[in-house]
Amino acid sequence: MVSLCSVESCVICRDGIEGPVIHAPCGDKYDVGCLLDLYRAAMVDESLFPPACCRKPFNFDDIRIYLDGNLTKLVERKTIEFGTEDRVYCHQPTCSAFLGAATASAANLLCMACWKYTCAHCKKAAHALSIRCATTEDAAVVALAEKEGWKRCPGCGHLVELSIGCYHMTCRCRHQFCYLCTARWKTCRCTQWDEDRLLVAAQDRVRRQGVQAPARGGLGAAAEFRQRVAREAERMRVDHNCTHRWRYVVTAGNCEGCGHYLPQFLFKCRDCQMWVCARCRRNRWV
Repeated sequence: MVSLCSVESCVICRDGIEGPVIHAPCGDKYDVGCLLDLYRAAMVDESLFPPACCRKPFNFDDIRIYLDGNLTKLVERKTIEFGTEDRVYCHQPTCSAFLGAATASAANLLCMACWKYTCAHCKKAAHALSIRCATTEDAAVVALAEKEGWKRCPGCGHLVELSIGCYHMTCRCRHQFCYLCTARWKTCRCTQWDEDRLLVAAQDRVRRQGVQAPARGGLGAAAEFRQRVAREAERMRVDHNCTHRWRYVVTAGNCEGCGHYLPQFLFKCRDCQMWVCARCRRNRWV
């Protein structure tokens, strides 16, 4: 829904809206510039696709009028690409254009960007269909993944690595699964935490709360820090998904969601102390 009112404030930049007021499905209001920024970001960051506010996607037909021809075509292409589970990209590193879905057997796909053929089964350079797809590099990658403990997302097939946090994984394709058994999240009986990772995550949250571990000496302070970490660990063991109670803070800094530097304000979670921009608050976490 769009209205021509100039007294509203944009939920992202908080400036007064001069021109069309674009109403998100959740009721929040955007100016054209911030909406276009969201769409451009979603074209390169799949975790933001489809563009949404408060987890309610925009109706593309309603806002198509504000996108130029190039961005409109890109959105249409990305809708197909991000909607494909097992994707094939051009094997040329300098191209890497999306070609389509993978096939169960060898089939050569022509890239319309660089005019090179790629096998839709092994995803390498095209070869005669009578020749078996090479798997040497794949075997090496799989061996490395097993050595490092990486897992493959059941949704899109990408390899993912757990560096911190619980076993609840949310891939960039938004598929949620258990890192231990790769079953859809909450359908298995696996434990949710590795104890070492739980301790690291708890220490990180305590430090975000402004409490630092004493360097040396200070046995009392060290004991207090350990106690706070232990309490935080137990709280995270029971409720590892922070529901995020955001607080508006006038300050400059980098968003922990997208990495962008914001010169005027950020939002800080009262519980986990995460700092995010308005766009990530509305589109990544609610």
